[in-house]
Amino acid sequence: MKEDGTILRIDQVKKYYPRGKTFLGKARGYIRAVDGVSISVRRGECLGLVGESGSGKSTLGRVLAGLERPTEGKVYFEDLDLTDIWKKENSGVRTKLAMIFQDAYSSLNPRKRIIDILTDPMRYHRICPEKDLYQEALRLLTLVGLHEDALGRFPFEFSGGQRQRICIARALSLRPELIICDEITSALDVSIQAQILNLMKELKEELQLSMIFIGHGLGAVRYVSDRLAVMYLGKIVEEAEADRVFISPAHPYTKALSLASPEPDPDKRREASLSGELDPEIPETGCSFRPRCLLADESCRKASMDLVPCGDVPGHVSACLKGI
Repeated sequence: MKEDGTILRIDQVKKYYPRGKTFLGKARGYIRAVDGVSISVRRGECLGLVGESGSGKSTLGRVLAGLERPTEGKVYFEDLDLTDIWKKENSGVRTKLAMIFQDAYSSLNPRKRIIDILTDPMRYHRICPEKDLYQEALRLLTLVGLHEDALGRFPFEFSGGQRQRICIARALSLRPELIICDEITSALDVSIQAQILNLMKELKEELQLSMIFIGHGLGAVRYVSDRLAVMYLGKIVEEAEADRVFISPAHPYTKALSLASPEPDPDKRREASLSGELDPEIPETGCSFRPRCLLADESCRKASMDLVPCGDVPGHVSACLKGI
């Protein structure tokens, strides 16, 4: 870990997918799912990653978890280069990072009982002695708010919220130092979403976890996050403390996301600040957000997507200051 407390550092990570092939078998072009992202996570911190579907959030999460190989760039966990270490199946780093997926049902083996789902990873990685596996599984269930009778049941016997709790317990079974949460509340009812968000916040404080929390809603992600990074078409367009991004967004896209949150007062109507839909056909030059931005002008065709400081607020950077 670095002296500033950084546990994870991402340096200019890119992930490109080929789009079709020519007669000679060469790629016709590439979808730039992640296009030069550089962020860091401090120990004990939750970094929220927000953006629409197709912005590259989940792809970045899969790269960090070792499920995808980056096209370019480096991922460092403490002082270790993960882009090289992931190639080694039995590297000790694999137990230090865990990922929780959006679809809890498909990520759980339907043929296994919960006791096996929780204990098999611990047994394989030798997390604790065989004689202590049952008690450890019971401790994990208690942490996520489930009872002992759940250990003998199958995934299909639980509700969506309960299955997500089981996935959280499974992620914790390896005693990770960092957890990547990939839109873990988006498939749940609103009331259940609140329960899961509260649970993750409590676990973060109790276990001193570091987290990357990926989601669509700015408000929900802000609730559990210390910092927010807003992503659009593979790039980070704004980053700051969570409250700062939510209350005083600098980028027009961030502002549009905040206005997309429903207003509980029916007399208060919000004006739309975003037009069109997210299109993977990224402009070759200038700001990639300009085709949808209501504030775009001719200067945006040559604008850089580099992050620049927003006033004198430490740590608040944006790729555009038109939204201020």
